[in-house]
Amino acid sequence: MAALDAVLARPESKILLLCSPQNPTGKVWTRDELETMAELCHRHGVRVISDEIHMDMVWSAQPHIPWSNVARDSWALLTSGSKSFNIPALTGAYGLIGDEERPQSLPQRIEGA
Repeated sequence: MAALDAVLARPESKILLLCSPQNPTGKVWTRDELETMAELCHRHGVRVISDEIHMDMVWSAQPHIPWSNVARDSWALLTSGSKSFNIPALTGAYGLIGDEERPQSLPQRIEGA
């Protein structure tokens, strides 16, 4: 986590894109690891976008823990049924946003991207 701390401390670091569980390795982050990441992001003012599209595809004893369970600040969690249920395309994708002020501006930002 020292390397992550150093990267998050950089002034240009604004967002951490977390893949949980990690793809392609299948690593499932422990609660301690996620809580440490949440603390580091909080300390450095870095927001988190957690890609949890593989959350139903865990083949280890370590259970998947959603970012929303450990988040301390503004965050977004993105996922879809496309991996778990073999439903192609973005039509089944959805996102959760843990900031009351952000959801209203998100559709405009996506359309303008």
